[in-house]
Amino acid sequence: MRRAEFLRLLSAAVLLPSGASAQEKPSREDLTKRFREGMAKLDEIFWVPELANWLDRPGKDLRAHFDGKINPPWWSCANGVEAMVDYMDLTGTKIYDDRLRQIHQGNVLRGSRMPVIAETLKKQGQWKVEDDKRLERRVKTLDPGKVHGSEFRNEYLDDSAWWGIAWLKFHERTKDPRYLRTAVAIHRHMAANWRKEGGVSWGEEADKRDPNAITNSLFVVLSARLYRVTKEKPFLGWAEKTLAWEKEVKLYDGTGIVDRPGHQGDYWTYNQGAYLGALEALYSVTGKAGHLEEAAAIAETVMAKSGVVREDGVLYEKLSTRRLGRRNVQGDLHEVFCDSRPDHAAAEPARGDGGTDRAGIGSKCRRDSEKQDEGRTLSTGMARTAPGGDPQFQHAIVGVDRDCGGATCPGLSRGIHELVRN
Repeated sequence: MRRAEFLRLLSAAVLLPSGASAQEKPSREDLTKRFREGMAKLDEIFWVPELANWLDRPGKDLRAHFDGKINPPWWSCANGVEAMVDYMDLTGTKIYDDRLRQIHQGNVLRGSRMPVIAETLKKQGQWKVEDDKRLERRVKTLDPGKVHGSEFRNEYLDDSAWWGIAWLKFHERTKDPRYLRTAVAIHRHMAANWRKEGGVSWGEEADKRDPNAITNSLFVVLSARLYRVTKEKPFLGWAEKTLAWEKEVKLYDGTGIVDRPGHQGDYWTYNQGAYLGALEALYSVTGKAGHLEEAAAIAETVMAKSGVVREDGVLYEKLSTRRLGRRNVQGDLHEVFCDSRPDHAAAEPARGDGGTDRAGIGSKCRRDSEKQDEGRTLSTGMARTAPGGDPQFQHAIVGVDRDCGGATCPGLSRGIHELVRN
């Protein structure tokens, strides 16, 4: 069985009924069912119990993970955590609480699950004699005092921010101080990477020290929400200071939010949503209407002039579709969206390198054996959204592809986004 055929089973959870128009609104019950079934299928394909996390390829290849060849899609996993929190808050259920506790416990000290992974590999006959020493060395290096590898922090500050926002939200749900501790640790990690010229660096490696929009907008959101939870004014100070820097360097250029200072026209969809979310987050803790008025004005130009929002409200991302690499969770979800369309019988799966396409999935389809030069983004399985009309997370992408005959190909994010709007 081709994996496309296997993954096509997911279409029942992520696609609207055949022939349904974009204007038809599924019922709340249908959306609830769709989200739960979609998450269950993603778990079936990508969840690895020994790791207490999702891997970035199907097959649950623990050997490849032990060898460092396959890892969790780190920031997408954070998006998945928050999506599950949002779902429970919206539906009043507790269906994912235990799973989220498991993810935190198993990954708060990254690598701590290696002994569990080793036991499974031994049972599977995939353990080598030299692996014992490798395991021993790795266990010795585990240190909760290290910044990288503990409290969901790594060298990419935007990745860290996604985790901070997710665990802070879970703290607000559970009141468990462990998750607040993680969010605060991530905030300190980001603040320590504030550049003397202003702005939080995107990454800690020498060639990634420049600040960008997503990292700093997320830092505003995390800072403002930490202030909301703790009432500690330094958090509010960071939020206001960072937003002031974003304005100073003109990340908003009158049309949309560019990726970093000095750039022109690179209006990535998630940068638009995160910047609006930063303004909303500050409004929510200060009550200053100017933040909302500014957000509304920016949203108007983004929708009217930037080209990232179609007339039907679908977000559009013009991405390179010629990059070929390894298959991953995002590419496989794309295969579902394209192959399961009745008018798209011949599709070529999307390819990805696991880190290049940070705003969504650059679609790569065939129809009638003709290659397409452009692709619409398709939502990752780890859907992004949030309750209460929070604009930061209402950038969940409805998957649309040129090859779908102009019709929408809604993914998991469409389901939960509709649930938010309902």
